Amino acid sequence: MRKDTSKAPYELTQFENLKNDPFGYIVLNYYSKKNLEKQREYAQNAIKQPNELSRGYYRCSTTAHRLFQVTVMEYLKNIKKEKQKNRWISLELSNVVFGLNISDGQKTRELFKKAVNEVADLHVIIKDDEHEYHRLNLFEEVKYNWDWGTLKFKLSEMFSNFLLEPHKMGFTIFSLEQSKKIQSFYARRYFEIAMSFYGFKGECIKLSPWAIENGVEKKNSWFFAYSVEEIRALFRIAPDEYQDVRNLRKKLVELPIQELNEKIPSMRFNVEKIYEKKKLQGFIFWVSELTENKIEHKKDENQAERERINEINKEQEELAAYKNKYPEEFKKVLEEIKAQPQLPGIPKFDISDDFEAVSRLKEAGLTI
Repeated sequence: MRKDTSKAPYELTQFENLKNDPFGYIVLNYYSKKNLEKQREYAQNAIKQPNELSRGYYRCSTTAHRLFQVTVMEYLKNIKKEKQKNRWISLELSNVVFGLNISDGQKTRELFKKAVNEVADLHVIIKDDEHEYHRLNLFEEVKYNWDWGTLKFKLSEMFSNFLLEPHKMGFTIFSLEQSKKIQSFYARRYFEIAMSFYGFKGECIKLSPWAIENGVEKKNSWFFAYSVEEIRALFRIAPDEYQDVRNLRKKLVELPIQELNEKIPSMRFNVEKIYEKKKLQGFIFWVSELTENKIEHKKDENQAERERINEINKEQEELAAYKNKYPEEFKKVLEEIKAQPQLPGIPKFDISDDFEAVSRLKEAGLTI
């Protein structure tokens, strides 16, 4: 059994002990040693949200997690704007309630108060192994007044300093609109972690046979990986929880990933289960960005060209999202379009048919 249960996925393997670490050995097959070392070095020196925070270990309710995200992002935005260190962050309750996608009411206020208390008590484990332990206590004080419509958090000096550090590891950037759609805490955390590794898209030296069989394409994909023990550490699972590994696999991995595939149509998540002598060792999470014919920007392009490329890419992303979210409906509509008689002398392109199918799905009231 692995003693170190809390390392980040890019530190799964000690290269000198690969033969004693079958899970780490398998992971190494899909990134080069150079890239694994680069990720390790990148992470140890660790706006948006710092990647260390995205990959940190903590546990809370979905509402508290949403509130935590909003608070951190608002603090970083204000710091950048004011260019001064102020550990208080003030939020308008109306904006918070809207951002959390909840409605007013007595029950809502009780749940909100509970979420505020969760965030106030929250701490995040950044690193925990036999060599180093790093825990962030996040907030010193919190208060809100529903009648005045205000919510205020005072960040701890430790957390404030952490957010203001130059983060060589980089930042996780994700859409709040995307995040709002995700309901479960575990799915939200996987989404954050996946986006924190986005910069490694296309960096796999090869795909596993399982990934190839399940339609993962190297160019638009990347992965992160956790052993079973690391999943427990990531979500702060108590020793007496999910003792049945099959239950852990279903509740903490399969169902959250299923939700992500339903709620984030522009991405596809696949989970490869790694076994050693019939015992489940861990999971490789393959993530693919579903873009079609995406155009890369050039350094010397003018504003008009940049806007044109952005518009094309936006259309391609929408097309990919509809194909992913409504595969059967898309296929049916596309067959109807292709069955229509073609006008003589006018060329017909497959991509035009695809966009026409999207238009018809929109007219039918289907949204992404």
